[in-house]
Amino acid sequence: MILLTDHDVKRIKEEGVRENFFSKMNPIGSYKYKIKQEGGLCIFLSDNRCKIYKSRPLICRFYPFTMIEDDRYIFMVDTACPGIGKGKMVTKKALVKLIEEAKESISDVESQNFWYNKSVRINRHIKRGREKE
Repeated sequence: MILLTDHDVKRIKEEGVRENFFSKMNPIGSYKYKIKQEGGLCIFLSDNRCKIYKSRPLICRFYPFTMIEDDRYIFMVDTACPGIGKGKMVTKKALVKLIEEAKESISDVESQNFWYNKSVRINRHIKRGREKE
C-alpha cells in the first residue's frame, strides 16, 4: 500500500495527473490517502518504472529506507529491495534532504512541531559530531 499526504496529492496533481488516482482512508498520522492499485500494483507503475517519478510520494522517495523516530532518527533498510548494493551510496546529506522533504509534506500543526523538534535535535547532533572531527 502506498500512502499519501496532502502534499503528495497536490504535487502529483501539479504534475498534470487528472485521473482519480487515490482513495481516502483512516488517517495514519499525516497519511490520509492511498494510491489506487491494479492487480496489486501501484497504478503509476508501468514496465517496472514509475510514471510519476519526479513527483512520486514521500513514502516512495524514502524507499528502501524506513525512518523510526526515537530520541533521534534511525534509518532502516528493506533488504528485499533489488537495488541494494547497486548505484551510488546514499550519503548523510541525502538522508537529511529526505527529512527536509518529509517536513514539507506534513500537513498538520502537531506533526510540523514534531518534525521541527526532531530537526533541531539532528542539527545539534550533527554539530557535535563536527566538533569532534
